[in-house]
Amino acid sequence: MEIGNLLTPLQAGRTDEYLRSVAARYATPAADLQSLFGRCCLVATPAFRDADGVDPAHFRADMESYADRVVADPHADQLGLDPLLVVESAVMLRKAGVEVALNHLIGKIAEELSAQPRRVQSMGRVQLVAKRLRELGRQIESVSPHRAAADLLQNPHTWLTAPLVELADLIDHLMASGVQLDADQSHLLSLIALGELRNYRVDIGSKALRLVIMQGIVEEDTVEALRYVAAQRRRDGGYGFANPFRDPETEAAPPDLGFHLPMTLNAVWLFHTVLTESVNQNAQAVQVVAQ
Repeated sequence: MEIGNLLTPLQAGRTDEYLRSVAARYATPAADLQSLFGRCCLVATPAFRDADGVDPAHFRADMESYADRVVADPHADQLGLDPLLVVESAVMLRKAGVEVALNHLIGKIAEELSAQPRRVQSMGRVQLVAKRLRELGRQIESVSPHRAAADLLQNPHTWLTAPLVELADLIDHLMASGVQLDADQSHLLSLIALGELRNYRVDIGSKALRLVIMQGIVEEDTVEALRYVAAQRRRDGGYGFANPFRDPETEAAPPDLGFHLPMTLNAVWLFHTVLTESVNQNAQAVQVVAQ
């Protein structure tokens, strides 16, 4: 299959329907935001916007309504929402030329980030949010990574054995820095991505894969991981195949919320990255998927 067929416009439309149905079924702030971000990844990918694909107007109305509700909520800081998904959405939409009124919510996030102590601002995910805010024209101070992250950044040979929390933080720092990965770093992160995806730790696996596609050197392991994610698509448009022997009564959340929604979000974020953000030297290499 060609890279453009990782997800056809018709399949993208079905995934958009799945994401909307999950948000409507559970109606929680977290489900709303994850659903909207997944839909944003589709809308911000030009290949998915046609008569059979996703509808930017429908998404725009839903996203602006969500932003208005969050800004008006006096307890918005207690909703447990991920500001990275909001600022990533704004950056994606701006690059795609899709107008969505998010400035009021972006401004609120920028104010809250600037008020955080430096130890918080030195964390990888916060630094990535700060980078995206600067891309949106906000005046956010740059802060150095904390010591543990700095040590990992200087010692790539330790990445394969780093605890997952530290590894996730490291990848956020690498994304925030924008520094191009060399061949060895790309190889290590591709191996990590493939291993974590096979264990269904899709957040860390997809994050590592997106980093390699954006800033590194695509190789066979990268392509294999990309194919693995594409193969997780289900008939209803969602992603991920759950263990048929699991006991639903012991799960902390319904399968859609705890598993399929995060998997779908990461899959479409990855496809958006491949189709719109891969660096020039990678664009041709990723086409190996077609061979």
